[in-house]
Amino acid sequence: MINTLFNPYLLFLLLPLVLLLFLAWKRRSGAIVIPSLNIYEKTCNGKEKFNLRKFIPLFFYALCGISIIFAMTQPREGLEEIRRRSEGIDIILAIDLSGSMAVYDAPDGAGERAVANSINSGKLKNRLETAKKEIREFIDKRPGDRIGLIAFAPLAYVACPPTLDHGYLLAHLDDLKLGMIGDRTGLAAPVASAAKRLKDSDSKRKIVVLFTDGVNNVQAKVSPLQAAKLADTVNVTVYTVGIGGSNSFAVQQDLFGSRLAPVQQGFDEALLKEMAKISGGKYYHAADAQGMKNAMKEIDKLEKTSVEQIITVNWKEFYPVFAILGVIFLMTGFFLEHSFCLRLP
Repeated sequence: MINTLFNPYLLFLLLPLVLLLFLAWKRRSGAIVIPSLNIYEKTCNGKEKFNLRKFIPLFFYALCGISIIFAMTQPREGLEEIRRRSEGIDIILAIDLSGSMAVYDAPDGAGERAVANSINSGKLKNRLETAKKEIREFIDKRPGDRIGLIAFAPLAYVACPPTLDHGYLLAHLDDLKLGMIGDRTGLAAPVASAAKRLKDSDSKRKIVVLFTDGVNNVQAKVSPLQAAKLADTVNVTVYTVGIGGSNSFAVQQDLFGSRLAPVQQGFDEALLKEMAKISGGKYYHAADAQGMKNAMKEIDKLEKTSVEQIITVNWKEFYPVFAILGVIFLMTGFFLEHSFCLRLP
């Protein structure tokens, strides 16, 4: 919001207005001079009485003058609009939907009871929901980038092609559910599919962010390392995020109901590091929700979009309001001067 005067120097007109009002106040009124006892009244009282009949119209004339001067300065309020032209980055986010993404990663030192309480209160989310939350925030920070979404388990499928319509993208992200495409983990398919999608992109920068908590256990024609080399040949950078820490729990059902069982870290860290290295990317370890947040912040910092901002201002003018007020004050002063405040000699 911008509030300003287009012609602020016209405020100096207030000085001659004050002088004019002073002279008008001192000026004697009445065209016919007749004998009066006023002079004796002034002599007896020692001072001239305040002339309210003269003051009231003059007060409205003063308001009129002030309003007209303010109208001439053109007061305005501006709403700033920023349009962005950017050399966007094409990004595909590949997220693991295997069953292990239902595991809860708690901070180190948190006991089973504390973890259960956090889950029941909604403070602690499973790996998939934690990843989706940080991905949403990542998407919101990059309005100028085309972003796509790939879900994978044994195979990969494109949930949303790279798009600038991030509302459409987020709707598809919300639709992702655990186990909807199987329970094993294939790391080659999502990288190869993303590279194929981005190969013909005209963007100067193309990246894939792979989120997984599992070991590659799908035998495919292309290995994960070969998929990373394929991405590198088409100038696609691969970032890998290994999800899972040393204090993780899975909800298990038995005869007595549900209980929390500790689980071990399950992803192949060495493989994820090598996949990232081949394509010039980086590997991140997200041991818990804070680790996932830190990883996404780092990727956001590394992959900056070149943005040129064009600032325009839509002005709302207020001078008509002051001009109308000036006319109203003028008419009010004139009416009072020639009616209620009229003084006969």
